[in-house]
Amino acid sequence: MDLMQVQYIHEVWGWDVGIALFLTGLGAMTIFFSSYLDLKGSFPELTIMGTVAGTILVIIAPLFFLHDLGQPNRFYYLYTHGVTKLGDSWMARGIFLITSLQILGILDTLQKFKWFKGGFTWPDRLQARREVAVAQEDFKNLSNPDKVLKILAMVFGVLATVYTGFLLSSAVGSPMWNSFLPVLFLVSGASTGVMLLMFLVKFVKDTGVQSNALIYLSRIEFWILFIEIPFLFLWLRIASSNPANAAGIATLLWGEAKTVFWGEIIAVGMALPLLLLLALGKIKSITFRTSIVAVLTVMILFAGAVVRHTVLSMGYVNVPVIPYEQAVPIPPSFHLK
Repeated sequence: MDLMQVQYIHEVWGWDVGIALFLTGLGAMTIFFSSYLDLKGSFPELTIMGTVAGTILVIIAPLFFLHDLGQPNRFYYLYTHGVTKLGDSWMARGIFLITSLQILGILDTLQKFKWFKGGFTWPDRLQARREVAVAQEDFKNLSNPDKVLKILAMVFGVLATVYTGFLLSSAVGSPMWNSFLPVLFLVSGASTGVMLLMFLVKFVKDTGVQSNALIYLSRIEFWILFIEIPFLFLWLRIASSNPANAAGIATLLWGEAKTVFWGEIIAVGMALPLLLLLALGKIKSITFRTSIVAVLTVMILFAGAVVRHTVLSMGYVNVPVIPYEQAVPIPPSFHLK
C-alpha cells in the first residue's frame, strides 16, 4: 500500500522530500559519530570513510529538495536570499545548516589527508594504505583547530538532523507533525548513522580493528534502537492528544497501513535487528559478523527511510489540501516560511 495515497487529494510533499529528510539525517549523524570517534582517537581508518560517506550524503540530500521544488530558480532563491529569512523560516535555516555541514565535512576530509599522506588506494575500496597508516596517538593529540572543527561538525550534525523534524512540525494544518518529531528524527538518524559506520568496518583491513569496532558500535546501535521504539510510540501518544489525528493513528496502527508500521518498521527495522545485535557479540567469525552487519544495514536503513515516509504521509491523512489545479502560483519573491 502507498501511504501517500491515503485520504488526500494532492501530494504537497512526496517521496523526494522523504528521501531528502532521510539522507540528511543519515549523512549528518554519520559525520557526527565519525567526528566523535576522532575526538576519542578511535578507529582512524573508519572515521575517514565515515566522514567521506556522510559528506557525500549531505551533498546529495538537497538535490531531492530541488527535485520536489521543481523550479531551480526557487532553490537558487533559497540559497541567495534565505539568510535574510533565518529568523522565521525553517527551510532557510535548513539550507544554512546543511550547507555549513557540507563545508565542515569537506574541510574535515581534507584535514585527514595530512595523516594519510600516501593517499587512498581506490581499488581497495577506500582503504588507507597500510604502510602509511597512522598510530591512534596522532588523533588523540589533535591540535585545537582540529578539535574545534570536529566539535563543530558534531554540533551541526545534530542541528541538521533535528532540522528535518522542525521543518515538518512547523508546518500549519498537519497535526500529526507535532513538536516531538525533531527528537524522533534525531534518534532515528543516529541509528542509521551508526549502522552505516558498522557497514564500513568491513573495509578496514586490520581484522583486530574490525572486531573491536564492530563490538563497540554494535553496543551503541543496540541502545539507540532500544530507545527508538518507545520514542516512536511516544510520538503517536503525543499526536493522539489531538482529536484530528484519530483517523491517522487508526490507519497506521490497525488500518491499511498496519503492515507498514508493525511489519516493516517495528518487526523488520527494530525488533529483529535488536536480536541480531545481541547475537553479534557471540559470533567469533569476522566473516560471519560482517555478513550479519550487511543484513542489518539493509534492514535498519530501510526502516529509517520508511519512518520518514510514514511520518510525512500521516501528515496528510484527513487534512484538506487544495487541488493542484486550484493552487495559486508562487511569485518570484515568495515568502520562505
